[in-house]
Amino acid sequence: LVQELKIDIYHAHRSGHYDPGSLPRKKLPGLKIVETNVFGELDIVENYLIDCHIFVSKFCYDRYLQRHCKFHNKRYDVIYNPVDFDEFPEINRSFHCAFGNLNRPDDAKWHELGIQIIPKVIKRIPNVRCYLMGATIRVKNIVQSFGVEDHVSFLPPSLNVAAFYNQIDVFTHASRAGE
Repeated sequence: LVQELKIDIYHAHRSGHYDPGSLPRKKLPGLKIVETNVFGELDIVENYLIDCHIFVSKFCYDRYLQRHCKFHNKRYDVIYNPVDFDEFPEINRSFHCAFGNLNRPDDAKWHELGIQIIPKVIKRIPNVRCYLMGATIRVKNIVQSFGVEDHVSFLPPSLNVAAFYNQIDVFTHASRAGE
């Protein structure tokens, strides 16, 4: 397709690790390959194809440089992912005594620390509500094993994240990856 459509710039948004099939098989003359590198990792197989590495945070950029190095004839930059503030209009609402987390339904996104905190918060604040969007079956089973399901609402994944954020007072997130 790159050759057929005469594409000049090929942009892959990925973790930085080798991801088979995410880049063209070979570098055609004139083609520039840009990688938005989400986690600051190095593709040890196809890095030679990439002309420009864009990192989503200075943290990821710095981690990349600490672990690897700058390669000759490549461009490196940081461009933060934009937030569409118009999607979150200002609203007046009262305190709901609610907290929560949203992730895609992937166990790798639901860190144990973020799950283990739920019964501790409920014990300290008995009238609190917890909203979890995109929780996996594993996460649901762990939360149910705590015996706190009366305080927890499991919501299906949705693109309407503004509605989710409007339900909570505190957003919780746990990660060892520097997010």
